[in-house]
Amino acid sequence: DPGHGGGDPGAVNRSYGLMEKDLTLDISLRLASMLRNAGWNVIMTRTTDRDVSFAGSSDARELDDRVRVANNMGAQIFISIHINASTSSAVHGTSTHCCKSIDYPLASCIQNHLVASNGRRSIGVRTDSFYVVRHTYMPAALVECAFISNPTEASLLQTDWFRQRCAEGIYNGLMAYARMQGLAGKEGDSSSGSDDRELKKKMEAKK
Repeated sequence: DPGHGGGDPGAVNRSYGLMEKDLTLDISLRLASMLRNAGWNVIMTRTTDRDVSFAGSSDARELDDRVRVANNMGAQIFISIHINASTSSAVHGTSTHCCKSIDYPLASCIQNHLVASNGRRSIGVRTDSFYVVRHTYMPAALVECAFISNPTEASLLQTDWFRQRCAEGIYNGLMAYARMQGLAGKEGDSSSGSDDRELKKKMEAKK
């Protein structure tokens, strides 16, 4: 689920010529390509710069239809990709957000692999009542890859290689989670089984 789109640009950094909707779509398309190459069936809420529902649809309708896509298709995993923003340009880092108890293992896998890949400060896994993770039936996570309002991270977000590293980090987290849960699909990430076992021990210790 590439965050925002169409009439909703999301967060904007005019100084760097960046809009959240473009960044989330780019990262999502990269991620979808990797997942499909590994044998997964990927359903996108949008594949172009458009509203998910219809042009000019309300924020509430947009959120509801994003959830509806995942629930109606019986998805195993739901991932919503975003770029963060703050009123302070000093704030920076990567976070992953969850809501339901079944979301936490997924969010933890993604957060750990994403920060290992993109090299940014880990803000951690946060519990939040975001609509798309609260109302999806399956394990879900909302990822905030970096801060568009931070000059360093805005500069990174301008580059193909950083957006690729974000996509690779999310992919590796998804694959690690899939292995732990015994979900169908080919193993295609570079993380070792021992890394996954250690991550599982950490998550079990937190419960």
